[in-house]
Formats: sequence, C-alpha cells, structure tokens
Amino acid sequence: CFLISDFLSTENHDSLKTLARQHDLTCVLMGHRPLEGLVSFGGAGVISYQDPESGETAIINTSDRHVLSAVEESSNAWRSNFELKVRGWGADFFKVEPGEGVVDPLIDYLRRHHSISRRRVLP
Repeated sequence: CFLISDFLSTENHDSLKTLARQHDLTCVLMGHRPLEGLVSFGGAGVISYQDPESGETAIINTSDRHVLSAVEESSNAWRSNFELKVRGWGADFFKVEPGEGVVDPLIDYLRRHHSISRRRVLP
C-alpha cells in the first residue's frame, strides 16, 4: 500500500500505525510548500502564512536568513522525526521534493525495493 501525502495532520497517525502493522505500507512524503519552497528560493519578503491544517496564521519575514534557517531546521527535524516514526511502525518511507512529480521517484523506489526483495529470497 502506498500512501502519498504531506502528512501534516497528526490526527491520523494511529490509523497509519495500524495500517503499517497489517500491510506492507510505504509512506510517500510530498515536499511541503510554501515555506519549504521559500527556503530553496531565498525568501519572498514578509508574508502572512496560514497553516492549512490548524488554521493558525503567522507573519514571517522569509527574506531574513535567520528565519529561513529556523524554518529549514524545523522542517528537517519534523521530516526526520516523522521518518523515524514511520519506520518504527514497520513501514517504508521516501520523500518527493517540492515541484517534483511522484512517478519517477516511485519507479526508482520500486526498482530498489524489488532488487532488495530478490536478494533476500535468492541464496
């Protein structure tokens, strides 16, 4: 089972954990926008950002390198923690970069996964 999402909502983590225990689950994390994209492009000045999951709003100066560093650090920490959690459930995980299609990374994953599975079976 492949689940493709940004995984920003934490309310479904118990369901994901159950799914991972009962099935061969791979979580495909789609890169987050707009903030993650802003980090890559050096910012866009002062913006009002509304979290699509919580509805909370914040004013952020995306051109301030300290703000960009904090956003990037926070994003990387969240991604690492989420990946550890997913792998701890026994599921697999990979990330698709912002703006990148999911088809090519999925094909690459399937090729690697097939190769690894064949090595386990063959003497």
